[in-house]
Amino acid sequence: MFYDIFLKLCARSQKKPGRVAEDCGLSRASVNRWKGGSTPTYETIKVLADYFDVSTDFLLGKEKSPATTNSDKAEISDEILDLAKVIADLSPEKKKMMLDLIDLLKDGKDAP
Repeated sequence: MFYDIFLKLCARSQKKPGRVAEDCGLSRASVNRWKGGSTPTYETIKVLADYFDVSTDFLLGKEKSPATTNSDKAEISDEILDLAKVIADLSPEKKKMMLDLIDLLKDGKDAP
């Protein structure tokens, strides 16, 4: 099961399994062991999960969603979700104003 998930993640990132192993500081022989049914150590799974930006549980087939467990990303996601909720409640005119303000901020200009 691990190897199948690993192969799918390699395909998604358009890299060969041996190249991914090397990028992670692992040997190409490791890939052959996984293909034969061996499960990598937790340290290796953590390295691969970080490489593919997925959770270790996803990599092991315990989760269906590849979501990461990085707490910084979770905080950013919560902030974005809160912002989206506020924006969703705005009138169309105020949404337009918000988008205009965001464009100004992206361009490095001060808000009016």
